[in-house]
Amino acid sequence: MSWHWDGNSNPTADLKDFLDPGNTGATIFDGAFNPCGFVSVEEIEFSDLSIYPNPSTGIFNIDLSNVSGQVERVEVYDALGSLLQSKEIVTIDNIEVDLSSFENGSYLISIWNASGQRVTRPIVLLK
Repeated sequence: MSWHWDGNSNPTADLKDFLDPGNTGATIFDGAFNPCGFVSVEEIEFSDLSIYPNPSTGIFNIDLSNVSGQVERVEVYDALGSLLQSKEIVTIDNIEVDLSSFENGSYLISIWNASGQRVTRPIVLLK
């Protein structure tokens, strides 16, 4: 296996310190080494939102009544991760997302707050 990027003539030597920081001579890496110790993620303050109905025939409602942060934007992605719709938010209670022009299938809704944090939830469109 070779690890490289453009312009690097000897990728194995350049990445060796990163791949084998203990200089053990290992050639197979199972991901067990964690040089940073424990990793944690700060709880997003607006994770108590609800999206209904799900599945839906086209109109999804996002209930923000239990949210303690300012929602800034809602984005809809298809199953491949392509952005299909982006909407700036001006209300603080309820958001309506209309997907009635899209095909049946699974989508992802991402809700962003003013701090750049997001919550992503799966939704299903069934017409």
